[in-house]
Amino acid sequence: MSECARRFESFVAVISSLFKVHGLDLGSHARSYISSLLSRVPRKNMERFAEEFRGIDYQNLQQFISDSPWECGPVWKWIADKAGALLTGPGPRMLLIDESSFAKKGDSSAGVARQYCGRLGKTESCQVGVYSALCRDGQALLTGARLYLPREWTEDDERCDKAGIPEEDRIFATKNALAWELIQEAEANGLKFDWIAADSAYGRDQELMLKIAGMCKTFVMDVETTHVELATRQGQRHFVERVFEDAKSELGMGEYQVRKWRAWHHHMALVGMAMAFAFGKRLRLEPGNPLISTRDVVDMVAWYFQEERSAADVEASIKVRHRRRKLAMECKIRRENADQESITM
Repeated sequence: MSECARRFESFVAVISSLFKVHGLDLGSHARSYISSLLSRVPRKNMERFAEEFRGIDYQNLQQFISDSPWECGPVWKWIADKAGALLTGPGPRMLLIDESSFAKKGDSSAGVARQYCGRLGKTESCQVGVYSALCRDGQALLTGARLYLPREWTEDDERCDKAGIPEEDRIFATKNALAWELIQEAEANGLKFDWIAADSAYGRDQELMLKIAGMCKTFVMDVETTHVELATRQGQRHFVERVFEDAKSELGMGEYQVRKWRAWHHHMALVGMAMAFAFGKRLRLEPGNPLISTRDVVDMVAWYFQEERSAADVEASIKVRHRRRKLAMECKIRRENADQESITM
C-alpha cells in the first residue's frame, strides 16, 4: 500500500502544472481534492473533506472549486493522453457518448430542472451531464464532460448570472450538440479511436450521424443488427455504465454540493483525474490480482491519507459545521427578505 501512496504523490507532482493561475500554484488544492475523492469519507463534498482531513481549509477549497479560473480543457487533455496510453493493445478503441443525471433540490444549481432522471427512471428535479469515454476490450475511462442547460436557463439571464454561467455558454445546445462538442474535443486532444457509440437518443439525430460520417469514423447507435462485429462493438458501449457506477459509488461523482457552472465542470474534471489514477493503478495490479477493483485502490489511498480523529478534532468539526449552518440560515433569511421587499415595491 505504501507503493500506492508513492505513486499518488508522483501523480500529483506531474499534474500540478495544470493548476497554475496568474502565477499562483494551486496544485496543493488539487492534491487535497483528488485525495479526498479517493478516500473513504461517506459523503464526498468539500464540507466533509475539511472535517475529515487536517490541513484542508474549507474556504480555500471552495474558492479553488467554485471561483478559481483554472481551465478544465487542459485537465481533460491530460486525461485523454493518459487514457490513450493506458488503453493500448490489439483491437479497436471506441469513443462512447452517454449521459448521467444527478437529483438536486432547489432551483439554484446550474442547469437544474424538472427533466428525465435516468438514475431514478422518472422526471425529477436534476442536473444532466453528457460525457465521453474511451473504451477498449471492456475497459473504459472518462475523457470529457458537459453540463446540459435547458431552455428555461438559457432564456433567463438573471438566473445564469447567479449561477456564474458565462455569456458564451448561455446559447441553448441540445444534448446531441454537446455530444458533438465532446467528439470534436476528443479529436482535438489527439485521442485515437476507431468507433463512436451512443444510445438511440443520439442515433435518431441524422445531422449528428452525417457529421460523424464526415469524420470517416464508424458509428453504432443502438440499432438492431445481425452483424456479429457491430453487435459486439455496441455491447462494448455498456461498459460506460460501469464507469459511471465506479465514479458515483467510489469517487463522489454525484455527491458534490456546488451550484455554480464552473464548480460543476471543475468537480467533474477532478473526478476524471481521480478515475485516471485509480484506473492506472488497477491495470498495474491486475496481472497478479485480476479481481482488483476501484474500491480496492480507494482503500489503499485512504489508508495513506486518512488519520484517526481525536475527541478534540470531532468537537472542533462540530463547531465549524454549526457555524456554517448558522451563516447559511442567516443568508437564506436575508434572501427571503430581499425577495419579499422586491415583491412589495
